[in-house]
Amino acid sequence: LGRGGSVCRALMEMSGARLRVEDNKAIIRGSDHQRHLCSEAVRIMLQQRKSKDVRIDFSNLEKRKEVATLDVPIGALGYLMGARAQTLQKLGQSSAAFLFFDNFQREDRTKRLYIMGHYKNRRAAFYQAQEIISEKITDKNWMTTKDQETLEDFRRDWDPKYDRIIGRRRRRYRDEDGGGDRR
Repeated sequence: LGRGGSVCRALMEMSGARLRVEDNKAIIRGSDHQRHLCSEAVRIMLQQRKSKDVRIDFSNLEKRKEVATLDVPIGALGYLMGARAQTLQKLGQSSAAFLFFDNFQREDRTKRLYIMGHYKNRRAAFYQAQEIISEKITDKNWMTTKDQETLEDFRRDWDPKYDRIIGRRRRRYRDEDGGGDRR
């Protein structure tokens, strides 16, 4: 999975599970929650590689607590994705989240971006994607009501002492008690 196992490492970081591929089979270890999140991401990724269409129940996916969504205007879609989806991949790598689009264009001329991962990783990816889109779309009201609510939820819980997003890069800070890095 990926050059030098890069995709495998990204999926492990996103889900917290341990992932190993042997004989074309994915072996996933971790808690039930971690395994489920990792296997869902692997399933989506493999579907995208085969046909570019993801066949899952998007309405159920949106209800999960480890998934955030952002409706991306069609005019900013190519800008967010970048050449050969490199911008989107870099965004996923920098935030340790798994990002993908649904198959359909919505009536309001948007496509829904799904962001899977731990809370702080989803939040970082959401902010970074919002910033990239805002570079392309100068109208301040491009976000849907649901996107505004998600943004407000993330802002309400944001502690700038431990989690700062500077441009497109995230900085890490040590806990006050000297513990490990916090994301």
